[in-house]
Amino acid sequence: MNGTDSFLEALAKLIRAARDEYEGYQAQANEALTRIKALEVTEKFYRGTHHLPEPKTIADELTGLKQLPALMKIAERNGGTFKVQEARRLMTQAGLIKSKKNASSILYTLIARSGIFERVAPGQYRLMAN
Repeated sequence: MNGTDSFLEALAKLIRAARDEYEGYQAQANEALTRIKALEVTEKFYRGTHHLPEPKTIADELTGLKQLPALMKIAERNGGTFKVQEARRLMTQAGLIKSKKNASSILYTLIARSGIFERVAPGQYRLMAN
């Protein structure tokens, strides 16, 4: 057995270990998803039997706000940071931005003109402290 064979065997062993680890994570994710679905069914049943309203989404909370306060609220709910893609989706759902085509341009202009956000990473901004 030469050095190449032992290297390939070691590599194959590492690949098997990584695949086993991946399958373990996949099994955990599937179990978590099953629990989430069961809890959602339980919540829906409980709300139905107790005549409770459906919980408000963040898009519902943004409805009626102006664009800048809505963007600030999105940032506050995410620990002071937000991704433009997520903000675009939420503000479009809330009806604050009508044109999906121009939504990103509208948000980048709003961010730049407001002066209250700083760029953290491409497409990600943070609400600056006063």
